[in-house]
Amino acid sequence: MGADVRVSFGLHPWWVAAASDDELEAGLDALEGGIEAADALGELGLDKHQRRNQQPGSWDRQLSALRAQLALVDRTPRPLVLHVVRAHDEVIAELERHAPFPRGGIVHAFTGTVHDARRYVALGLHLSLGGALAAKPEKAAGLAQIPVDRIVLETDSPDQAPRSWAVQHNEPAFLPRIAQALAPIWRISATELLDQAHISMETLFSS
Repeated sequence: MGADVRVSFGLHPWWVAAASDDELEAGLDALEGGIEAADALGELGLDKHQRRNQQPGSWDRQLSALRAQLALVDRTPRPLVLHVVRAHDEVIAELERHAPFPRGGIVHAFTGTVHDARRYVALGLHLSLGGALAAKPEKAAGLAQIPVDRIVLETDSPDQAPRSWAVQHNEPAFLPRIAQALAPIWRISATELLDQAHISMETLFSS
């Protein structure tokens, strides 16, 4: 299986939360002007963590940016790459207003509930699982209810290095280790999970 690089452009919720209204408007203009060169749209989404919403209007800007980017994908279809922290209900509500998404997408570093997972899958999205769940696979056991062809894998290198692995930084080379931790959820081998995740990503970006 050869290396394959895909490019995604988007306004990340962390940047949006810290931006001014003028910067957000300029960022949306730049995104619309450059999206044709991208394979996907994102990361976009919402982050409810308190440290991301300390400036006046941060949450409102995040909502505005998410809605504007979802409107953009209506005009220029691309797979979505979603960043969601403590805001699954809010993001899903926005997605449901803009559905359907013919090109699908992924929920980056998913750690939500099985209920959240089902709602994303019903919208045609994939769940991307990484180090956060690989460190505590028992938290992900309920995802056995989700078809494995809706699961992809990531490291989010250099972030999300599981503390139990006694490493400071995550690396792409740890992807098989993540698969090894999560594959028993679907009662398959790590190799089978990696192969299925590869097929799912190929399908996502070739549609």
